[in-house]
Amino acid sequence: MEMAEKSWFQKRIGSLFTSKEMETSGEVVVASPLEGLVLPLEEVSDPVFASGAMGRGFAVKPESDLAYAPVSGEVTIAFETGHAYGLRTDQGVELLIHVGIDTVSLEGAGFDARVKQGQQVEAGEVLAQFDREVIAQAGLEATTMIIVTNPADYSQMERLAPETVKEGEALFVLKRPE
Repeated sequence: MEMAEKSWFQKRIGSLFTSKEMETSGEVVVASPLEGLVLPLEEVSDPVFASGAMGRGFAVKPESDLAYAPVSGEVTIAFETGHAYGLRTDQGVELLIHVGIDTVSLEGAGFDARVKQGQQVEAGEVLAQFDREVIAQAGLEATTMIIVTNPADYSQMERLAPETVKEGEALFVLKRPE
């Protein structure tokens, strides 16, 4: 079933990640790693993420229990607890996908990591499965942050997603200085 999910996701994102035009224009599109309600990062309940201290980006309140790679690249970090992943694209975009707020406190309960540090992933590959019910029962939020951790390398970040998004739909675009 995982292969079917990956194929569906990759069909949805189409050529966003292979377009030579985007690479040469200095633009990089980042897809949503999950389905749900899109929020500005400033609106999440965690003050560290909301302040932008970790980087710039957006959050999604998930309506499903799978987190997909929003870009192709290398997994630079995969927390043993399964709640957070760092990715770096060939274009140099560095992302943090952090599933939930304070979910590190669950010590891996409700999380099933599907990738390891150092692994190459394709956009649409499952990073993790998580259980929103386990997260909620612990009194935590499953709101997932998608953060660019090297925002100084980009002159502009533009939201592309409407209020709600499906996994694989364009979430935002990054533009390098000209």
